[in-house]
Amino acid sequence: MSAELNWGKSNLEVHLKLKGGWGMENLTGACGWIANGVRWRTAKNSTFVIHTGRGFADNIEAVLEGTVDFAFTTPIVAADMALKGRGIFDTSHPNLRAVAVLPHRDRLVFAVDAEVADRYDLRTFRDFVTKCPPLRIATALNDGGNFVGYSVARVLNAYGMSWEDLEQWGGQWLTAETPRPAISWFANGDADALFHEAIMVWPRFIGQKLLRLLPIELAVLEQLHEQYDYRRADIEPGDFVGVEEPVPTLDFSQWLLVTREEVPDELVNLVTNVLVEDREIFESRYRQQPLKQSPLYYPIQPEAICQTGSIPLHSGADRYYREHGLLE
Repeated sequence: MSAELNWGKSNLEVHLKLKGGWGMENLTGACGWIANGVRWRTAKNSTFVIHTGRGFADNIEAVLEGTVDFAFTTPIVAADMALKGRGIFDTSHPNLRAVAVLPHRDRLVFAVDAEVADRYDLRTFRDFVTKCPPLRIATALNDGGNFVGYSVARVLNAYGMSWEDLEQWGGQWLTAETPRPAISWFANGDADALFHEAIMVWPRFIGQKLLRLLPIELAVLEQLHEQYDYRRADIEPGDFVGVEEPVPTLDFSQWLLVTREEVPDELVNLVTNVLVEDREIFESRYRQQPLKQSPLYYPIQPEAICQTGSIPLHSGADRYYREHGLLE
């Protein structure tokens, strides 16, 4: 039976505040899905507010400060940093809790136009930092808040390079807050390289453009994991035209719904119920897209969304998963 048919039958009144992304993207849409599900399960005078954000550290901070009750953040490593007080977070936040993780397959990738890569003989990331080519690189803002730009800078630093070095080589950073302008600059030839995430939408813009993906060497990936908790993930053969073997790089996957320990169990339990019971409603937005081109890596598996890694589950979410046999 649709939850909507039960509207008004509950005496539970909630005033829910959530935070998503820029407003017309996936994280904000996921907040709307949660608000919709909770609305039909609570009293008619319940209220819902969805805040826009960047989807990165600012969303986690909004939860920890009490501005919102729940927020999505991506990739999951951003929450690892918050919990431990690493990287973009100066202090640890042991009261950070997870509710669920939604499947999302993404990578942070350094791609160079194949012709440009041949011109400068670039085959690895080490080639890039040692040969100092004057590339125009499209990426995200490096302003301390955009997690993509922050992560790009950390990779450069791990190789002994600073953000400013590129301009000293005669190159240029082309930056924007969201991925689409950067991807478009690369697709149109206004940029020689693209260092970004959101790889599932790249083919829509770049088509059959020939790329050279520069792998990050394993010792650097291990260093980034030890310092910041970044994890390795590969671009697989078939992901892009011309990729014939795995290309190691940084994992940028998963949409993690976070809350704080103090949020009432009853509310967190209810939100968890929506995530599991109404998952097909949200999936329907994505199923018309090929799986590797879909931002949501469907289907949402109930037994997987409770696997939130190092981020401990909120007790209200934990109780739901255990009562429904999803955790032992």
